[in-house]
Amino acid sequence: MIKDNRGTSAFFLLMMFILFFILGMALSIVLTQVSDDAQNISAQSDGITLDCGNATSYQDKANCTSTDSLPWFYTAIVFGFAGAILAGIRNG
Repeated sequence: MIKDNRGTSAFFLLMMFILFFILGMALSIVLTQVSDDAQNISAQSDGITLDCGNATSYQDKANCTSTDSLPWFYTAIVFGFAGAILAGIRNG
């Protein structure tokens, strides 16, 4: 007797989709706050400065841009995983 596990697999993938969706929503807020803190501090305790309001050199501007885009890339990757899981449920 062969057992059909498509319902169990779909339920598991649905749980994984919900997990990635909630994880993406929760951690995107934290990453946005960390990014804002890193860009607005003019002098940190270890001597590294990242003052994005007064960035003049190309390297400082690149560091500010990469720090600013971190939450967006993270959120896109996590929601991409969630979308792939959802597509697996639909096609499976």
